[in-house]
Amino acid sequence: MEWGRVDGVEMAHVTEAIRVQGRKNLVVQIPTRDGFDVFLTQQSGGIPADPIALYQLTAQLQEQVFDGQRMRIAGLRFPMVDYSAKGELSWLKGAMALGDDGRPCIVTQAAFEHRLRVNEIGARAQAAVAICTTRGGGGPPGLEINGPFLIWFARGGVPYFSAWITGEHMKEPRNLD
Repeated sequence: MEWGRVDGVEMAHVTEAIRVQGRKNLVVQIPTRDGFDVFLTQQSGGIPADPIALYQLTAQLQEQVFDGQRMRIAGLRFPMVDYSAKGELSWLKGAMALGDDGRPCIVTQAAFEHRLRVNEIGARAQAAVAICTTRGGGGPPGLEINGPFLIWFARGGVPYFSAWITGEHMKEPRNLD
């Protein structure tokens, strides 16, 4: 990739990187104003398309970062990002649980959507999952979320954002700022 053709972000104040054992590329840790850390590392290939497998890879890297060797760097430059991914969670289809009434509830459809935007001002990451189920034993043929619902996001296996979505929130946003 030629940097002259990509809009990038320059961060001269980032002066430390982490060498992780068995990894060719360095990992950079950028603290945010709200107490979270953003980690960046270059990787060309070998990235799983399945969001769960990708999560497992990043969780493994997260553990290795703490044992890594810290080293000085002379700033950081990386591309701006406008990322969106959607897909099926086919491995979840057919999963079953019992409802409070003892009747089975079977997952018939599951999908995800991820968005990430990064520029010189900051970063915004969003994730969503939609699941449809069918109730067994003569119940309705499916379940559609069309009322208030709970949504949450997690990093490193720890939930860091959750929201109760009610009717007043169910509308198309003007933008994502």
